[in-house]
Amino acid sequence: LNDYLKTAYCEWLGTQGDTRGVEDELHPKMWIFSDSRMHALRAPGNTCLSALRSLAGEHAIKFAENNSKGCGTVMRAAPFGLSVHYDPVYSKGDDANAVYKMAKCDAMLTHGHPTAHAASVALALMIYEMVQHRPTGQKSLGEVLSKISCNSSEVDVLLKKAISLAQDNSVSDLDAIHTLGEGWIAEEALAIAVFCAVRYQNDFAKAICTAVNHNGDSDSTGAICGNILGAWLGKERVENAFNINNLELSDVIIKIGTAGFIQYGKKYRNLSASTQSKWVRITSKIQIPFSTSKKLLRFICTSTLYNIITKRLTMFDIANLFSFVIILLRYHKTLFYFISSTEIRKF
Repeated sequence: LNDYLKTAYCEWLGTQGDTRGVEDELHPKMWIFSDSRMHALRAPGNTCLSALRSLAGEHAIKFAENNSKGCGTVMRAAPFGLSVHYDPVYSKGDDANAVYKMAKCDAMLTHGHPTAHAASVALALMIYEMVQHRPTGQKSLGEVLSKISCNSSEVDVLLKKAISLAQDNSVSDLDAIHTLGEGWIAEEALAIAVFCAVRYQNDFAKAICTAVNHNGDSDSTGAICGNILGAWLGKERVENAFNINNLELSDVIIKIGTAGFIQYGKKYRNLSASTQSKWVRITSKIQIPFSTSKKLLRFICTSTLYNIITKRLTMFDIANLFSFVIILLRYHKTLFYFISSTEIRKF
């Protein structure tokens, strides 16, 4: 997982003008890198920029050495709640633990303070709980979120306070938000977003408008609130509130979100326990050393194996198998290991 995150962040940094991490001609840039819209200069936080610039010059993973707990971690944590099984080895059958590890690992790349890591974990677990388990019955959003714990008293206490304020109609929106903070640091940004989402859990537009109208880091709190309430209400309710065609890069956002959920989240969860166990054991056996071609090989192996296991083999998988053979002609030792694997023969 660390290698994939490093690659992704270095490529993103390349879209902002620092191409040290993507200068290798053999580097297989992801499809999103070629989208010219991604190369517009943004205004990322200085903590993230400095950490990623330091990371871009390293061959090995290097975690942030600063003491920042800015909200840059929690703002990017939501996808981990969607793609629980992105790395089956990391999961080992414990979904929530996999979400915890992935979100924490991601946060550690740019921010050094444990509270920043914890807030990131908390948001990822919220998205996971809402999307993967889809709470049933008459539970309110506050009830669902109140059960989330990230093992950080600093974050957990503030989240409970946010939920309590959201349910107290005697407190105005702004007074409640100012009580929680300004949103510049991770736990405050998450708490403000939770407050707005819980208070207006059935009104996406009102929740977002509340989250972006205060004197603090309002764009961050608005984005996090959108993560939470979008997961709770679903795409159709979001479209009822806003025309998402006016959202910049909406096509890319929908494509990535859908792929993460369908390919690595919900579809995997629908497998039987025995099939999940086989999937984890087989993919964990395909240990291919780090390099461009070998990483591609592992992806082909695991994604095609998945569809064979679930009996959903498509023309795309046949093309994958063809590519698999071509690549393995170059790495014949890996081919021998793969074919002779006891787990493959057992399966």
